[in-house]
Amino acid sequence: MGQGTPSLPTVGPKRSFEFTPPDARSILDVGCGDDYITNSLPNGLYVVGLNISLEALKYIATNRACGSITRLPFAPGSFDLVMANDVMEHIPERDYRESLLELHAAASRYILIAVPFMEILDGFLTRCGVCSRRYHINHHYRSFGIAELKGLLPEGWKPTTFVFSGLDLTPYEIFSRYLRAILGITISSETAICPWCGARASLGAEQTFQSLIDILAQHVSPQEALFHPHRSECLVLYERKSPCPSETEPTLRISYSRNGSEASLPANPVATEEEMIVEAPDLPHPIPPSHLWLEWKCGGIGYRYPRPISLSNHKFQLPLWFSPHYLEHLSASRAFWSDREGAQFLFQAVRSLFPNVPQMQKEIELRKGFRGAWRTILERLGIGKIGMK
Repeated sequence: MGQGTPSLPTVGPKRSFEFTPPDARSILDVGCGDDYITNSLPNGLYVVGLNISLEALKYIATNRACGSITRLPFAPGSFDLVMANDVMEHIPERDYRESLLELHAAASRYILIAVPFMEILDGFLTRCGVCSRRYHINHHYRSFGIAELKGLLPEGWKPTTFVFSGLDLTPYEIFSRYLRAILGITISSETAICPWCGARASLGAEQTFQSLIDILAQHVSPQEALFHPHRSECLVLYERKSPCPSETEPTLRISYSRNGSEASLPANPVATEEEMIVEAPDLPHPIPPSHLWLEWKCGGIGYRYPRPISLSNHKFQLPLWFSPHYLEHLSASRAFWSDREGAQFLFQAVRSLFPNVPQMQKEIELRKGFRGAWRTILERLGIGKIGMK
């Protein structure tokens, strides 16, 4: 399952408009990009699409404004809802705080933000073929977990709903990105533009190392990925005045939409030897998977997981990472595996390929972290040296 040049998914819940509060009558779409979300908002609303590019604004069918997120051309509190889809990860550090303050000022009641979720940034680095600097192929400057998103906005704003959407990443995709990040493996890209010199020529690591990453990622146990979120996107709705928490203990429900209306039922999480499942015996049948979502309620916050995997009638897979207590501690700034665990992680992959390599585990344990493990693996396999960042 070699992947060659990996393709980073276009991030951003393309159905953001489905989560806009019904009492939001005026909406500002900051960095509206293409016309999909802005033009899909319900009729009867006052909608403004803002972009720094006049060319992009040509496709907006609603009201348009040319401007920057660092200086929104609107009076404070001009909109019930301000949304920013696929924007915050692109803001350079020098403009980041000012951009958040501008969103805060323009919104009177709600802010809706969509970002990549727990993105492994260093797994998508390329190297400019002209100036040799490394950069993210999509110019992403930061990654977001629950911890980062909860503290994103100034005081007075509280998150009320998290929605985990986007693509479903396979264990292979998760591990290949993680391995590239830890080992400093760059990738090539035909479309990436260097932010430093503007060149389009980008370089990846030698194909030998790319192929080895592919092989290793395929041979790590899928169980290792159970605690890594496999949804590529997160949408967060913030309210200026958050409702008081009503639940002292987390409660799980399964919700569905049918014939234009929504309903919700209690759901029972059940542990098996290999996974967690959700049983909802009272769920009507059939309900298309696209019309279903699981939702934890905890401390006044809802965590939604759309499109759960159906195992059988009225039974669905409950990802281990999708639990309130675990989610609360998810931070993009902390690694999932320690140095020692990382060495074992690599050893497991290599051992499945070369079961007769003697004493490798002992040698790996004597060295520190992934880099030591990686050098040991290469030496034992006779592959040679690899450049480390």
